[in-house]
Amino acid sequence: MNVDDLKKNKRPRKYFTRYEDFVIEECQKLSPPPSWEAVSQYLPLRTPRQCRDRWINYLSPAINRKPWSIEEDKLLFEKVTIYGKKWSEIAKYFRDRSNNQLKNRWYFHLSGEISKNKDCLNSTKETAKDLQIKEFWDEKVSEEFHHILAQAQYWGEDRSSEPVIDETQANF
Repeated sequence: MNVDDLKKNKRPRKYFTRYEDFVIEECQKLSPPPSWEAVSQYLPLRTPRQCRDRWINYLSPAINRKPWSIEEDKLLFEKVTIYGKKWSEIAKYFRDRSNNQLKNRWYFHLSGEISKNKDCLNSTKETAKDLQIKEFWDEKVSEEFHHILAQAQYWGEDRSSEPVIDETQANF
């Protein structure tokens, strides 16, 4: 069997239609929702697995469709370094993002940026994303510095409430 034979046997990708999305959404509104097997009976060209995946990854109202925040990107990077590419495990740390969203974010946005940055370590050009991350960290460090400075000023102005340690009785 050659490559041309494989291409002939491969079915063309069929995108979900608005009607199919409507049927899946309406079925999920029922109480209790029918099984995915029952839902697929209304959509003859779709398998139960396809219906389920469409609901979980695209149609569910529980999915966060807002742009990704820097905090989410950092958390995703951290969890991928810990768990590898176990998306269902990583999804436990994201309240409203699907496994598929995590996977797509990693492969199409973050992993490319990371490898690009590794290749260009000596480059002085900063991307917009780099600047955004730098600004975020500068703001965080600045907040912590001001907090520490405020504490130091507090202790410097009024040392009467500072704990006194008697070095003769301390166990070092």
